[in-house]
Amino acid sequence: MERNDRCFCGSGIKYKKCHYRINGESKLANIYRAYNEYNNACIQKGICNNCRKGCSQCCNDYFFISESEFLQILEELIYRKININDYISKAKAVKKHIEKVHPEIIKKLNEFMPKSVDNIDESFFKDSINPPDLPACIFLDNNKCSIYNVRPSICRGYGITEECRIIKNKKYDFEEKYKMYNEASIISHSGDTTKAILKRTYPLFYWFAYFLDDSWYNFTMEKLRRIRDDKNDAYYDFTRKLQ
Repeated sequence: MERNDRCFCGSGIKYKKCHYRINGESKLANIYRAYNEYNNACIQKGICNNCRKGCSQCCNDYFFISESEFLQILEELIYRKININDYISKAKAVKKHIEKVHPEIIKKLNEFMPKSVDNIDESFFKDSINPPDLPACIFLDNNKCSIYNVRPSICRGYGITEECRIIKNKKYDFEEKYKMYNEASIISHSGDTTKAILKRTYPLFYWFAYFLDDSWYNFTMEKLRRIRDDKNDAYYDFTRKLQ
């Protein structure tokens, strides 16, 4: 597939480098644009968060993120030529620790979500992993986020659209927030019909520990190739066939 040689990151905040190998009209490119539009909207409205210097308390929670956001983070690491095996090892260490101290958490994460929406309960999507004795996020390095430019939407909105328990910010609501969340979902707008695929979310460490393990590695890499090549509807069709 021919690559678009223009920057698809959008106007306003610019990333230091552009991912020229990503199709400029792909699902992944749209996620980058939505993140950028959200960032710009925050600046224009003057509502950027006021995190305390050196604070990383929220990085000790296990926020659940979508598969698309996981793939975007993976793409960023590969593009930056960072050894993903280091993060896989960290993630597996976190998973092993949780299995020891809170086996019920891993047991729930290991459950397969029912294919029928009638049998799905909210526990498959609820961010409920908050014990105080767990390791911090695998991407927290010296109290700084090592994937800040591609941090997931839940992290991006914390302290702005979601209340931080420390700074006790006002919660803002605006159009770009919903666009950011929608682009991270798998949605098709073919014709007059909008269709969505309901996929389970997982904490970041679990994506790296489980879906980059040997048995899933090639499958995950194929998904990564498709999300950076395919437009929204094509990626939706590809994902639907895997269901």
